[in-house]
Amino acid sequence: MGIQLEKMTLNDTIGKPSKFKATFKGYYKGQLASVTLEAETERDLSYIVPLIPGRELELEIKDPQATLDAFTMGENLVKEFPSENKRVQDEKFRAERKKRAEAKA
Repeated sequence: MGIQLEKMTLNDTIGKPSKFKATFKGYYKGQLASVTLEAETERDLSYIVPLIPGRELELEIKDPQATLDAFTMGENLVKEFPSENKRVQDEKFRAERKKRAEAKA
């Protein structure tokens, strides 16, 4: 299960830098995936990924929402604290700020 090189194209327009595109298609975790990578030359792109037809690429897609979800879940847990615990936390925070302010003065 992986994606493979499907096609390579070179767009060399006069007056503009050349663009080399490689398109990979295949299945990733049961879903059809298509990835297009672009560079100035084929050599630049081959340094990043192997451009060998038939060779599958190993993919690892990281979820950019993972940290946000963890933060939201943690925020919800804080809301579940009883009001007394919240008050104690606020008092500790204020006391710490007061200590720092007095030490600065």
